[in-house]
Amino acid sequence: MKVKSYPMLASLLAVMLLVGLHTPAYGENATKKATWIWQTNLIQDGGEEVLRFSREEGINLIYLQIDRQMPSEIYEAFIQRAHENQIAVHALGGDPRWALTEYREDMLGLADWVMNYNGKVSAGAKFDGIHLDIEPYVLAHWEDEKDKIISTWEQNLKVFLNQVSGNNLELGIDIPFWFDPYTLGSGTSLNEWLIGTFDHVTVMAYRNEVESEHGILDLTRDELELANRLGKQILIGVNTKEMPGESHTSFYGHGKERMNEKLEHLSSAL
Repeated sequence: MKVKSYPMLASLLAVMLLVGLHTPAYGENATKKATWIWQTNLIQDGGEEVLRFSREEGINLIYLQIDRQMPSEIYEAFIQRAHENQIAVHALGGDPRWALTEYREDMLGLADWVMNYNGKVSAGAKFDGIHLDIEPYVLAHWEDEKDKIISTWEQNLKVFLNQVSGNNLELGIDIPFWFDPYTLGSGTSLNEWLIGTFDHVTVMAYRNEVESEHGILDLTRDELELANRLGKQILIGVNTKEMPGESHTSFYGHGKERMNEKLEHLSSAL
């Protein structure tokens, strides 16, 4: 698939701004700006449009969805070029069912795939990390069995983390801004455990205002305070896609300059 224009590409990508502690994997920038890429076929032709868009938007971290059937040479060429442009690439994967014991092996399969791939390619073509987007709260039985699901999710993540330990991979995970009330069976806050366990956490704070009531800062205050206390990184995720009936959750239609002004304001306010 060849992307014909940046507006089309922008509609496919969500943009994030890294706040908190800054330890960039590539380049000297103190701030990371990142995007999820779920459409892996965007890199089949070398991904030049993705990389050009990333350069122009100041993006220096790409979460790239893994299609395990795609030839490794395609990933190798894209990652090599991304690194040459001072852009880190993390392998992205996720499924709400990965919170369930019976789907653990599928999640571990992502870890195996990345480690096997990294073991075969040159240093410049290796993935810099793995990023999980699991979102178990969309499961049909979440409301009735959330404590059980959180427990099995915790166990699955512990096995996953143990499997990738020592492989020089930065590990991240997505969480919503409303996880604050949830706890593990031990009584530990779910947010505290996730933020403390992973190298960084992305908080999906889908709003288009920064300092208003129920704006981005208000919604992420607890997570930011936790990350500061634990010495961990937080990514604040914002939405750029069209959201009919929920326009307050996206910067769609606000224009690039206005969105960037608000993101810069967010960065300076933290």
